[in-house]
Amino acid sequence: MTAPASKLTAQRPTGAKVGKYTLKSVLGQGGHGDVHLGVTGRGPNVAVKILNAEASRDTDTVTRFKREADTARRLEHPGIVRIVDVGSSRGRHYIIMELVRGGSLRRLLDRKDAPPGKVLAVLAEVATALAFAHAQGVVHRDVKPENVLLTRAGRAKVADFGLARAIDQSSLTTEGRILGTAIYMSPEQVRGRRATAASDVYAMGIVLYEALTGARPFNADSQLGYLYQHAEVEPPRPVVRKGYPTALAALALACLAKDPADRPTMAEVAERIAAASHARARRRWWWLVPALLAVVCALVIALPSWLDPLCGDWFGAPACRWARQGARAAHAAIFSEPPRPHARPRDHR
Repeated sequence: MTAPASKLTAQRPTGAKVGKYTLKSVLGQGGHGDVHLGVTGRGPNVAVKILNAEASRDTDTVTRFKREADTARRLEHPGIVRIVDVGSSRGRHYIIMELVRGGSLRRLLDRKDAPPGKVLAVLAEVATALAFAHAQGVVHRDVKPENVLLTRAGRAKVADFGLARAIDQSSLTTEGRILGTAIYMSPEQVRGRRATAASDVYAMGIVLYEALTGARPFNADSQLGYLYQHAEVEPPRPVVRKGYPTALAALALACLAKDPADRPTMAEVAERIAAASHARARRRWWWLVPALLAVVCALVIALPSWLDPLCGDWFGAPACRWARQGARAAHAAIFSEPPRPHARPRDHR
């Protein structure tokens, strides 16, 4: 692919063409570049992530950027943002990817009125997508709500595999430099050890904890403060908010175990969140049963009094007789006492 150098090398390349796509509004901004809306006269619009000039000169950043495209490209899953194409022009690197327009998990968690059922469904989808990545030998290494996008239908798609790596590859973490987001970083990453699938589980535990309680397990005024707490401080037991399954509190704490070997797998996390969500939904429907029975009883009680005016105006005599008989039978079936068993005659012999 090629793009006009005068446009794509600019700090804000709006209006440039990348292949068949014209760059329009900025969808998001980051320290290493922007994400633009890419439009075309035919076919779906896309998101185009472009490294800025400074980041394009940093070898490690470019390596992670290219690896994001390569990694996500081979992870074909409905819960992972799809990569359309990747390329560069005049030293500026870009990724063309599926456009997801429903906001992010961060925005959903920040809503005071976010439906618990919807939040749990999204978390189960995120865990399922990450479990798929782990099964393919890929660790994300930067799991956080900002990296989970939502479609307009509310389905989750994991994005930003820039720090992801194959489990059998060496880490890009260098001495004195820790990659990832401090708020969601696992104890082993803090200590400079190799990130594994269990590291993603730890980050997922923080996301789950925040969903259940409305707050993260750790708070600090600096990145170093977060890193210390992840490594040395046990999280407080979650006080689960109304509407969320209390059974998931134990799962959140299990994910936050300091020892990676003590954490569940991501597949187990997905299964337990989905199971708790389904159990919650069943309980909600069960509580509707008494209300529905009350409505039915009220209708049966009132039905005979409704039939007289209706019969006179709308229905003929045979239909009215049938309706009255049915109403009396229903009324008797619900409100009459059950027949007593006949007493057996005494044997006077």
